[in-house]
Amino acid sequence: MKLLSFVGAALGIVGAFAQQCNRDIECLTSHAQITFIGQILSKDTSNVKNYSATVKPLCNMYGNGGSITQEEFSRGTITIGGFGNHAGGSCEATISNVNDIDIFFVHVNNTVISGGVRTFGLYDPCYGAFKNETNSYVELTKYAVKNNYIPNGISCPVIQKQADGISIDGTTYPNPVSLDETNDSTNVSLDEVPNDASKAIVMTTSAFVILASLLQLLF
Repeated sequence: MKLLSFVGAALGIVGAFAQQCNRDIECLTSHAQITFIGQILSKDTSNVKNYSATVKPLCNMYGNGGSITQEEFSRGTITIGGFGNHAGGSCEATISNVNDIDIFFVHVNNTVISGGVRTFGLYDPCYGAFKNETNSYVELTKYAVKNNYIPNGISCPVIQKQADGISIDGTTYPNPVSLDETNDSTNVSLDEVPNDASKAIVMTTSAFVILASLLQLLF
């Protein structure tokens, strides 16, 4: 019982780190390795507690050390795991229906040799894909522009900076970004891990160090 208490406490710490963003799009985007928009092709719901989905990637919207590659766009399908209520039942990582378009916050599960196929997992096991509704789409696009990231892929927002705001797909929205700034786009190499991503990795690592320390007290 004592062991279970220690393990439960440590896992609670890990969960707290993973859920630090809740449903805040800017926070999730700033921490996830890759944020992209994609169309749902299929869902394997044979195990509702933990299932995967195949998705057609449409547009890289932001990256912290990674992006959907040109090969993956050309192939037209990637696999994302981690959907379901496997996170202890306190929350559920959902995804929309087949053929719907969602916003995904993911990390790369594996590194593969040339010609291999990567798989992906959810950044936060408590929140799955977000519906690509207008408000979320506009907020995400504004975040990319504000941070000098140019969305890229096969079907991305059409963005134009204007004197009174920002035009996204022909509609103008108020924009807090200074339109006088002319910084380069943020296109990050897969080998790089910027500060925000590093913070997430460090926090998760710290949680497991705490778990190891607690286990040492028992033996």
